[in-house]
Amino acid sequence: MISPDDPRLTAFASGDLAPEEAARFENELARDPAARAEVARLRALQAQLREAFAAEDDEAEVKAEAAALADGAERGVPRLPAWMHRLAAAVCVVLMAGAVLFPTVGKVRETARRTVDSSNLRQIGQASLIYASEHKDRMPGAEAADVWDYARLVARDGGLNDATIWVVGADPGAAEQIGRLSTVLTEDRSALEPEFKKLKPSWAVALGEIAANSPATTPIAWTRGLQPDGTWAAHSPYGTEGGHVVFLGGNVTFYRNAKNAFIARDGTMTSNVLDALPEGARIAEYTPTEQEKTEWARSGRIYRAQRDFERNVAPLAVSAAWVAALAVLVVQALRRRWPWSLVVWFLVISFLVAVLTPTVARC
Repeated sequence: MISPDDPRLTAFASGDLAPEEAARFENELARDPAARAEVARLRALQAQLREAFAAEDDEAEVKAEAAALADGAERGVPRLPAWMHRLAAAVCVVLMAGAVLFPTVGKVRETARRTVDSSNLRQIGQASLIYASEHKDRMPGAEAADVWDYARLVARDGGLNDATIWVVGADPGAAEQIGRLSTVLTEDRSALEPEFKKLKPSWAVALGEIAANSPATTPIAWTRGLQPDGTWAAHSPYGTEGGHVVFLGGNVTFYRNAKNAFIARDGTMTSNVLDALPEGARIAEYTPTEQEKTEWARSGRIYRAQRDFERNVAPLAVSAAWVAALAVLVVQALRRRWPWSLVVWFLVISFLVAVLTPTVARC
């Protein structure tokens, strides 16, 4: 017989006995109806106690909530539900991501565009050297009549038959034609493709007696619109922001201002690209009409305004909103309305977003 005072009864009822001991005790209970009844009574009592404690906890929580609401009402500040706390934190993180992502994406996109343009211009330089190797070291400019004819020569004897190479993506004068361009030459390679004849190339090329063994610093092609003072016209592909130049040595450089960027025939520095070319050389490029100059300059200003907004204004506005949201979190935490852990988590997540977003954008 199991004694009513046996501590194992309480432990067994609450499930605190070790498995082996509980198994042995259960065998004893099977032979003692009174002990089994006592275990049932203890379990019922424990259930009643749990329900009572739960009710007390709920009542305490309700009282605390009511007190907080009353306190907020006295201060004139309504208490927000818990889901709004989480929403506030999520909004703050999104704002932080936007502040970082706006300028990053804009810069990455701009860099990617200019990298493609630089690669295209380098291919023109390489194709020109291939042409020269087949024509006694004479560059295409020695025979070409204009920029379209230059493209025809390097397509025929330089292996550069891709028409899109001659277009800068940001060029308002040529970008609209990219979708219609395919090759420079017709299928039989006897003449220019009709669509390419209509193209307003984004590049300028040097015409004249330029040889492959000329100085490596000799410019052979560059972004259209380069002026004698080394600046680019407002209607050029990048507007007044600059342009690319490919030299005979094969290197391509982007100049925001090509002032004194070239080596003249007498060895001095010059801003005028013609002074860096052999005597009698000239520039071949598409010359826009006055109407086109005005329209292209306006398009360039609109594009740059949108890009500057992405880089500067939008991030500042989003950052200001993020700071305001953080201030709300801190004020609410100081008033003991929101937990400080919410502020801490917000700062941690914002830091991670600020660190990881540029990396993700570059990918």
